[in-house]
Amino acid sequence: MFGFDQTATVYTPNGTNGAYTVLARTLTSARLAVGGAAGRDGGRADSTQAPRLLWTDAYAMPSPAQIDVNGDRYNVVEGTYAEVRGPSGLTHHRHCDVEAV
Repeated sequence: MFGFDQTATVYTPNGTNGAYTVLARTLTSARLAVGGAAGRDGGRADSTQAPRLLWTDAYAMPSPAQIDVNGDRYNVVEGTYAEVRGPSGLTHHRHCDVEAV
């Protein structure tokens, strides 16, 4: 799918010390979006907008989780997971906000 050309590796905390070392999933059709064409209110782009991970895989992001995109790690922001549906009602993609580690 056009635009979803990155790979994101999802990790969850291990049961020993809480480090994010347990491989949960590799999302092969993803995009880390930093900023945006428009702000959350539809206005001008806001460079302070939280980065957002978008993906097309049928996968519900666990919480807590950490992702790796191109060697950079991000924590998933709890409560930001959502599905975006098209006019047919089918899920087009999913997304969640992330914070750099």
